Amino acid sequence: MAIYEKSYISIDESIAQQVGYPYPTPKLTFDFPPHLIETCMVHGRPWVHRGETLARFANEFDLRVIVELGVWRGETFERLLEQCPAAKVYGIDRWAPAPEAAAGAPEDWAEWPHEDHLAKVQAIASGHPGRAHVFRMETVTAAALFNTCSVDMVFVDADHSYNGVISDIDAWLPKIRSGGWIFGHDIDWTTVRAAVHDRLGYDLEYGMDALWAWKVP
Repeated sequence: MAIYEKSYISIDESIAQQVGYPYPTPKLTFDFPPHLIETCMVHGRPWVHRGETLARFANEFDLRVIVELGVWRGETFERLLEQCPAAKVYGIDRWAPAPEAAAGAPEDWAEWPHEDHLAKVQAIASGHPGRAHVFRMETVTAAALFNTCSVDMVFVDADHSYNGVISDIDAWLPKIRSGGWIFGHDIDWTTVRAAVHDRLGYDLEYGMDALWAWKVP
């Protein structure tokens, strides 16, 4: 049993109460040192950034080719690079508004400072030459750059509309090797949850910070 497991579950239960969904018991538990435990600004409970779980998982299972879809300002991207020294990390994002997603998701990123975020991510990547790769393009289009079964882990955190999540799963699942993993963020969002369940079913792993994961057979 991991430390903070009760808090780990309670934060997800709090989210579940807001969306009216019986949130599943998290399974992806790790012993995090106290300095990583933060207070969630929204729920006021102990919380660990999703990037910490992804990095721990990648190291434990020796996942060395990692793709992040939806890099935003690089918080997860940076953690993966710093904590997984044997891994190559590919960050893919449009860094632009997505008005076509607005009808199916609660945000369209229109007000975000995309150029500033991209510059920050590029600066992070410059500190890890040969291991960090940044692509400014559509996540589905970028899948064509990767060979079938060539990736160990994909983290889906881009377009949160139902169609957006479906498209990312469909495009990237063939790129993940057997025994690899597809992760995602914001399973508490109705659109994300519906897409994940429709494509991957209900036999999922769950983690802190609204993570979901599915092992590729």
